[in-house]
Amino acid sequence: MLNYSDVRIGSTYKQWQDGRCITLTFCVTEDCNLACTYCYMVGKNSKRKMSFEVAKRIVDFVLQDEYLCQEDAVVWDFIGGEPLLEIELIDKLCDYIVAKMYAMNHKWFNKYRFTFSTNGVLYGNPAVQRFIEKHRGHTWFSMSIDGTKEKHNISRIKKDGSGSYDDVIKNVSLWLKQFPNAANKATFAHNDLPYLKESVVHLWNLGIKYVMANVVYEDVWQAGDDLIYENQLKELADYVIENKLWDKYGVAFFNPTVGLPVDSECLNHNRCGAGYKSMAFDCDGNFYPCIRFLDMCFEDKREIIVGNLKDGINHDYLRSFITLNWKNQSSEECNTCEEGKGCGWCVAYDYEVSKRNTLYERNQAICKMHKANARANKYFWNRFEEATGRTSLMTIIKSNTPNVEYLKYVNFVTSDNITPHCGYQVTEKEYNEMPCDVLEKGIRFCNDNNLVPMFLGKCNHNLHEDKNQFFELLSSTETHPQNNFISIYDNNIAFASEGSNIAILLINKKHVKNIFSFCTELSKYKVRTNLFIQDLPDWDENDIAEYDTQIVLLRELLENCINENRHYHINLLSDLIYLQKPRDCGAGTTSVTLAPNGKFYICPAFYFESEDNYIGDLVTGITSIDKKFLLRNLSPVCSYCNISNCSRCLYINKKLTNELHIPPQVLCKTNLIHQREAEKLKGFMVQQGLLPSENKNQPEDPFDKIYMNKLKETPICSV
Repeated sequence: MLNYSDVRIGSTYKQWQDGRCITLTFCVTEDCNLACTYCYMVGKNSKRKMSFEVAKRIVDFVLQDEYLCQEDAVVWDFIGGEPLLEIELIDKLCDYIVAKMYAMNHKWFNKYRFTFSTNGVLYGNPAVQRFIEKHRGHTWFSMSIDGTKEKHNISRIKKDGSGSYDDVIKNVSLWLKQFPNAANKATFAHNDLPYLKESVVHLWNLGIKYVMANVVYEDVWQAGDDLIYENQLKELADYVIENKLWDKYGVAFFNPTVGLPVDSECLNHNRCGAGYKSMAFDCDGNFYPCIRFLDMCFEDKREIIVGNLKDGINHDYLRSFITLNWKNQSSEECNTCEEGKGCGWCVAYDYEVSKRNTLYERNQAICKMHKANARANKYFWNRFEEATGRTSLMTIIKSNTPNVEYLKYVNFVTSDNITPHCGYQVTEKEYNEMPCDVLEKGIRFCNDNNLVPMFLGKCNHNLHEDKNQFFELLSSTETHPQNNFISIYDNNIAFASEGSNIAILLINKKHVKNIFSFCTELSKYKVRTNLFIQDLPDWDENDIAEYDTQIVLLRELLENCINENRHYHINLLSDLIYLQKPRDCGAGTTSVTLAPNGKFYICPAFYFESEDNYIGDLVTGITSIDKKFLLRNLSPVCSYCNISNCSRCLYINKKLTNELHIPPQVLCKTNLIHQREAEKLKGFMVQQGLLPSENKNQPEDPFDKIYMNKLKETPICSV
């Protein structure tokens, strides 16, 4: 296994207890000694602050509440305004918390932390220092320092308009001495973007090893801000690479996951855990999902209170927060974004600007800024690979991420007389083999974009790459080199005993009656057969009826193989059992085709149908295709279908319905046959004890299952 412990720049900031704790935030005051221009707390005031009696009652409630005590560890968090304005109250309260947990023999007594989000101005105060000394080992401070003096003083200003940099910087060395691994909080908005690169470098030079930096989520961005942001990040990337600093410092902007496609893990995760990983309390003892839902944080919206000291927690209100995830908050554009991973948002801000007063309406004000970060992040990791000769963490994560629809393969049509590899037929062309220059440019394109070449037909090019980095799909009659290949049998299994142990079996309507006999012979030598129909658009009801008979026989063949302890699979039946989710061929999403003319196509079928169907070329690249035409879950028909082992084909769709995402009747009818027989095969395997029986029992309240799963996960952005 590769060791990347020396690449600090791509690591994420390690959370206490790996984020598996509840954060309880006390808003001890709504006052602040600064007036930062980008602060979301728009209603700060000097009147409202928490009393010790209210704070004690909150602690008493929390320590006895079953819901809030489900986690094994706790963060007692203090915020304002500026929390250090109330250090005497906090000191007294923390003494009470420790004594109370000890007296109760509470499970949190040995797993607790007191944390502070401070602007740093009062950090050197003797009362603050006495508190740190008293609770050493259980205290953590995050300090807000934005960067250089010029940058910091643009936004982090005092109430008289003067800058606060000098007041903060005098406390930084003490802070870092006491918390050497601490991260600062740096925020960038429209006015200070041009200072980003020099600010991050300045913070590193101060001794801050990891800079927790971000841009604001609110809709403040103007035309051209994304380009300034991208250029600043690229300059920072160049600085890191040229000075070989990747093992010394970290910054949130350069993360190996930022800019990767949205995957199932993203879609099912909550953004921040508000309401179940966190709870906030105001000066009156009201409960909130997080601090951002307090009244002082909203201009035009009403606060969301989810409980109080008198009535306890309103669990019905919390259901809305616990069931939040990326998918149900976001638009289809966000859910299928090719660069979406790492994109941030604030649930409270979404609620604030929602036209429907709902949590489930994600605001996209930050979209162009995130995409600028994604481009710069990819730039950094490409430069890292060039400078070090090492595969970057971004490349590794991308290649190992499951269930992601991003481009992985390029199918090379090596000549115009190849044996087809799925449901299409080859037509005569004016030229034959792929020219050498097209082949070489195509391989270079794959190398530059971390794609795997897949050669359809024999490739005589002298490849200098690792032999495990490409595949060849060859006719069973061709000579097989000593590398990865799959044998194609075109309506003829005369060479069944030769070739690889994986077979592609092509069948046209003349040979439908031979499907069972062909597969029976292949089962003697192969572990898997992928069966494809070449001329399905020409089928009639008689062909479908004969096909039905053959699929029944194939199911019986697989059952016999199981009884004889032989390992043999057929895609149309076995995939229902062995695949975790429906799997399409990936045309246009995970793979594209490069033809001999140097142009890209969705798949080889579109090339052989018409050369005008191209989607790009080696000079201009691949044209983006709207995913709603390619992805199964976005199809107006397929998204409602429960046939999980469907052999969905965009080419057949287009040919018979004139739409890529609308399947014809013949395709649906044949897939219903596959589903029926696959279910019977699955039942047979359950009877044989090879598969567990499915548990049909569901919790009485479906929310219970969601909630238990939420407790096990770490939110995308931990509070």
